[in-house]
Amino acid sequence: MRDNVIKCLDAFRDLSGSLVSPSDGISDYGDIDDNEKVRTVESRFKEWSGVFMAHRFVRNSLEYRLRVRDASLLRKDVVRLLKDLADSIAEAMCVTNGVMPPLDDEAGDDSDSDDPDDDGNEGDDREICDSDQGEFAYDAVEMSRAIAVITENVESLFRLLTTFDNPSSHDESVESGSTDSSHYEQFFMQHVREKFPLASDSVVDRLGKALSQRRRYFKYRESHQQTSAQCLEGHEPGVAYASLEARAAFGDGDGVLCHNFREGNRSAVAVGIEALRKVPMKPMNGAGPANCGRVSCQNNTGIWWCNDATTPRELNSFADIADGAQRVVSSCKDKLDANQGDGMTVSGQAFHKDGWNVVVRGGDDCANAGVNINM
Repeated sequence: MRDNVIKCLDAFRDLSGSLVSPSDGISDYGDIDDNEKVRTVESRFKEWSGVFMAHRFVRNSLEYRLRVRDASLLRKDVVRLLKDLADSIAEAMCVTNGVMPPLDDEAGDDSDSDDPDDDGNEGDDREICDSDQGEFAYDAVEMSRAIAVITENVESLFRLLTTFDNPSSHDESVESGSTDSSHYEQFFMQHVREKFPLASDSVVDRLGKALSQRRRYFKYRESHQQTSAQCLEGHEPGVAYASLEARAAFGDGDGVLCHNFREGNRSAVAVGIEALRKVPMKPMNGAGPANCGRVSCQNNTGIWWCNDATTPRELNSFADIADGAQRVVSSCKDKLDANQGDGMTVSGQAFHKDGWNVVVRGGDDCANAGVNINM
């Protein structure tokens, strides 16, 4: 990116020098208005480069910040605009030198790469001016068009980077497994189908996936905000991590039984897991064994917490139960031949080493109290 910015600055310098005679400041080509427009847009580009430190590669430079924030799509767009700007200035130089600039359909660059680390410098020495057409007289209309394109490219750089403080997409968000929201797609597709009953299946599928991706981004931003806020506003260092360490998390040695109950809906379980993680209270259960109570129910799919100890039990958080349900859906594959209803493909039971377990099952009546797992 830095090399592209420097190339544009050098091109602006050459263009300004070709328009103004160094002896008397009188324009060699065109009129004073063209000179003023070029100087104005050059100053505008220098302002952009200085504000965002685009011409350098230091800690606060634009390229460094885009790399740190993993904004590869935004970085790629900036590089593309810089290449377009360099080509536009080169076309203006063609006009001032009396050489035919390329036609619009010949000016396209086919060397765009999907690699975010590729600044596209390969092939930058390609010929812009069409020297085979011979020389022609200075064309004021063509020069005005070239300056307008240059101005638009510079303004596009400013407009693009207004999104820098609130980018719409991050590599880290896309690659983050902790913000997976694919299990919401079924609900979003159902919502779209009810909202637009005449829509085709392809439209419903596309809108459902788009809504799911939007929710995923919001979840990522929420998670990022919570992580950034740790140890701020008077919180002692390590408090947020201590609560995680105190959790009765399920270990690799804890057993899981799969498909030992009526199959439930995987998406409904995911919704229940997310809801349980947000419950601020501590769950309590009476003495067992097999003292079970339902803590979540969605789409006839329940999450049950069972105490197998002979004494009452209190957990640190409902997130402990959510961990057990997550262990079930992560360990148990879909039983596609269950024939127990649309999307009803998963059930299981995760056993904790401390004498309690979590059950995921279908066939629940969400209208009842959910105090007897045998009903």
